[in-house]
Amino acid sequence: MISLYKRALLLSAAAVCLILQAKPDADWTPEQSRKYAHHFLLPANPLGFPEYLQTVTVKFASPEAAEKAKLSIPGLPDEQELAFSTRWDDVNDKHLRMSELLKKHNMKGTFFLTRPWNKEYYRKIAEQLLENGCAIGSHTISHPSLPTLVPNEAFHQMMLIRPELESNLNTCVVSFVLPGCALGSRIENQTALAVGQTIQRCGYLSNPEFWNDNEKRYGLKPGTCFATHLFDANDKNPTMERFEKGLKNQLNRVKKNPSNPHITLGVHTWQDDKGFEELDRIFTKYGHNPKWWYCNENEYAAYRYQFLHSKVVSAKRNGDTVTYTIRRIAPGPLGSTIPLSLKFSETPLSVKASETLTPTRTGLYKLPHDADRQTPQYVELIKNTANLPLTAAIFESKKFPGLSVGLHWDDSRQQLQGFLLNRSRVPLQQLNKTIYFPMQWKTPVRFMRTWEVLPGNKDAFLFTPPAEDRHPDPNLSEGPHLYVLQCDFLMDGKAQRIYATTELKQPVIPFPCARDTAVFLGPVPGEKITDELLAQLSIPGKKLAHLGTKPTELWRKQADGKNIKSYILSAYSTDQAWIKDSRDFFKQKKGNQLIALDFTSPSEGKSVRLFCSPAQFREAWLNGKKLPALKNGLPINPRKGVNRLILVRKPVNWPQTSLELSIAEKDPFQPVKCLKPDF
Repeated sequence: MISLYKRALLLSAAAVCLILQAKPDADWTPEQSRKYAHHFLLPANPLGFPEYLQTVTVKFASPEAAEKAKLSIPGLPDEQELAFSTRWDDVNDKHLRMSELLKKHNMKGTFFLTRPWNKEYYRKIAEQLLENGCAIGSHTISHPSLPTLVPNEAFHQMMLIRPELESNLNTCVVSFVLPGCALGSRIENQTALAVGQTIQRCGYLSNPEFWNDNEKRYGLKPGTCFATHLFDANDKNPTMERFEKGLKNQLNRVKKNPSNPHITLGVHTWQDDKGFEELDRIFTKYGHNPKWWYCNENEYAAYRYQFLHSKVVSAKRNGDTVTYTIRRIAPGPLGSTIPLSLKFSETPLSVKASETLTPTRTGLYKLPHDADRQTPQYVELIKNTANLPLTAAIFESKKFPGLSVGLHWDDSRQQLQGFLLNRSRVPLQQLNKTIYFPMQWKTPVRFMRTWEVLPGNKDAFLFTPPAEDRHPDPNLSEGPHLYVLQCDFLMDGKAQRIYATTELKQPVIPFPCARDTAVFLGPVPGEKITDELLAQLSIPGKKLAHLGTKPTELWRKQADGKNIKSYILSAYSTDQAWIKDSRDFFKQKKGNQLIALDFTSPSEGKSVRLFCSPAQFREAWLNGKKLPALKNGLPINPRKGVNRLILVRKPVNWPQTSLELSIAEKDPFQPVKCLKPDF
């Protein structure tokens, strides 16, 4: 199954998007057809984002100067040497203080939020972050470890939070960071590829982590997922010394690899008063460098994507004047209207687009987007959580009176159905529909485009994905199926956005794997776990003996881990007595847990492998005998029939920390038959 999974991910990398180009109706006038063609150019950029043409008329001192003049786009605005940003994770009231400190020093940050417990957080904190020039990024709905989740649950966590954040804050979210920076697995070597593909499937452009090779690591096309050189100054007790050491290291990396001129400070706002005072001292020294561009993640991603994928498509010369045509990315999917810097090799006398441009310095100008090409003024999310048929419910907009939008997956027809109904008094124009698909479909994103939806009209679609677009790997079918429709349009000349979502609750299919059969005990003091005890416990066929009467001394089933992979264990309980009894063990990172797993072998001595993360375990026993030093893929020789494996888990400081365990011949996704031990 792993090979199918790997092949499926590589197919996803090749099929980033598919554009379903709408055709003008037969009764359209030539002018309407021309406008449609002009506003919906077939995109040439790798992610299929909308593009449009801008003309810039430049007058030079002489025809000779005009003939020699060349136009280029600098890699950073105003040819700055470096982009400097900051990253701050999770939902935290101290974010506000951090944003105010950054603003004081003309710096910016991106705050990566999960779904807040209290929606008042949006009004009291998050809106102020935006007011202070910062951006909002995504950090999943509930901060799970993504490598432990089945692919569709990872997509659900990463995708749904984006329209939730955008609609609550009327902003664009184009950057994402991993919960706990977790990306790898000792058992499965494709997790980085899987997570990276999902990042792009969700529409994120930026992923500032502690590595700087996103596209290589994730198997993505160049110029589609921007990285940074990330460092910290100590989240709780920042120091100038640690900041300067980290900064020096990252500046050296930028010098060696100037294609990624981005440095980021982060990651948590856990500082006390003294810590903020130290940051104030650091920012006073480093926050006012005229050669650095202090940006947030939206601005960086938007500018760099345009730099890499915008083009000067023509230069028509007429005496001392040159008219340049620039093919440019629309700002909606980029999340920022940041101007594009233009550099002329000859000094212009004047530069005019829709208005006359003023030079920022000799030969350098900033080209704003056209007035009808902006990021959304308002964003709304209309959920169809129960996947109701569109005939059974009207999905009314609150932010845009007169509009309704809905999305539904018809399982009997294997068809996605959606609509946007305009009962307002004004037409909707330049309607770009982006559809995000769950992981069982090879094509992750599809686009549909319509020039105009007049008052009283409905823009509807029925789309049946071709059968060959469905992945054969069942790992990519289990878990929740989330479909997302994103509608970007002009209403009264202003850019707006509405999301519609629908969900199919697909349970993970239980089967006899470690996730569904292993039991655990503890944590208990390490001295209680002797070789004699482990030898007795690991004898197959015997009822597991409790170590005592305390809640942590009893064998018990794992917590119900929802939508996690078959080799992931949840060695904790929701029983309040167990939680109370185990609290000090985890808090002090003391005590061991025991994991018991029974499994069957068809014959004596048939070699199978023990897949696990060796760093998580102290030792392992099989059928009364201690196994040699653990390593992932350790060959073991079970007896015919039922076997019993006992593992001693090392102390951890968080009960929900997951474990990886599978017993299989080759593929950890295809384990031998596992049984629940009797206790």
